[in-house]
Formats: sequence, C-alpha cells, structure tokens
Amino acid sequence: MFSYLYHAHHSLDNEDLAFWLDLAAQQPGPVLELGCGTGRVLVPLARAGYRMVGLDRDPEMLALLSARLPAELYRSVLLFQADFTRFHLACTFSLILLPCNTYSTLSALDRQAVLACAQAHLSGDGVFGISLPNPDWLRSLPARSEAEVEEVFPHPLDGEPVQVSSAWQRTRSRLRQEFILDWHYDHLKPDGSVERLSVRSRHDLTPAVDYLEEIRSAGFERVQSFGGFDYQAFTPDSPEWIILAS
Repeated sequence: MFSYLYHAHHSLDNEDLAFWLDLAAQQPGPVLELGCGTGRVLVPLARAGYRMVGLDRDPEMLALLSARLPAELYRSVLLFQADFTRFHLACTFSLILLPCNTYSTLSALDRQAVLACAQAHLSGDGVFGISLPNPDWLRSLPARSEAEVEEVFPHPLDGEPVQVSSAWQRTRSRLRQEFILDWHYDHLKPDGSVERLSVRSRHDLTPAVDYLEEIRSAGFERVQSFGGFDYQAFTPDSPEWIILAS
C-alpha cells in the first residue's frame, strides 16, 4: 500500500528531472539509478532514450514500477532487487544516480559501502550524482516544527483525498546528530474516518565538509557541489545539495 501513496505523493515533485536529464546528455552510455523506487526519475530518463538500470531493495516499489512501465520501454530498462550498499552487476556505467535525498539517510558505514560500489561500477570517466538536503542548513533550523499540511492528492486506489502533513525534529546522541522527518498520510474516508500511515526518515547531520571528505577518501578525484538544480553555487544557506563525483 505504501508504494502507491509514495508514488502519488512524490510524482508531484519534478523539479530535479531537468537536471538529471541534462547530466545524462553529457554522459553517453547506460545509466544506473540506485534506490529507483517507483521510477519517478528512471521512467522520464528512459523515455528520453537512455538505457536505464534501476536497483532497489523494496519488492513492492519495484512491482509498482514494473506495472506502470510503458511497453515501449521494456527493452531499455532493467530492474534489480538488491541493497545498493552491496551489489555487483557485470557492467559499468557512465552515470550513476542516487537522487531523492536518500544518501543522507545512510549511516557513515553504509555511505562508504555505496561509494565503493559506485566506484566499482563507474566507467573511467563516469559520474556519480547525488542529491541530499544540506546538513549545514538543516542544523540552522529550529529544533522542532509543528505538523504542517503539505499536499492533498486523490488516493490512487479509491480516489478519496489523502492529506499529507510533515513535522521534523533534531536529535543528538553520542554517535550522531540527526534530522528526523515524519510524514503522515491521512486517508480521508467518506464516512468521516481517517486512516493514517506514518513514515519516518532520519538524515545524518554530519557537516558538509565531512561528507565531502568521505567522498574524496573513497577515491573520487573531482567533486562538484551545487546548491540547487539550476546549478547555482552551494553555500551553507542552500537547502538543497547536489554532488557530482568522478
């Protein structure tokens, strides 16, 4: 069930697609997307003519992606169920993507693992593209927020409204500081009842400079940072952070 809500919610957010399409145009060859989910990024790139490989560990997400994949794209898309911190494919890619703010939800050890996997699967001049919220900016926000309605969309199965709200809090433990984001999906039924599904993501607030050092230590020699999907300069006040490593 969550895969349907996830797709209906996040398919409304397309501000990054032009950036990934432009990046793919600069990197001839097949593209690997890590954590491809229901295909919000993968399908538009495949429609644009790029050979796509999608990898995700969630079988429900992959099943929905397979079901919604247009027949004309079957030959240009391969899907694998696997953990993107430990995978092996018998090919290399000119472009590997980890979009959708997934990278900062990983532990430091898992980030090292996914960087090693990306290195092993990139062609000689290939690029690893990552997007994540700027941890320095997140640390500047208030310690917590009240729940706030963000979107309302029709439920993909019955058409009844789904109200999406979110709230965040920052926490600190002995091991790390985190930004915890809670999404609440309220399915509003005709009889007045509400069916709630809540999803939590945790973003590691390791300083940006340390994230960059991790990437360089993994063997990436050229690392570019942008503060948004229109290539603007990255600053401590940028809410978004896009990293291109090669």
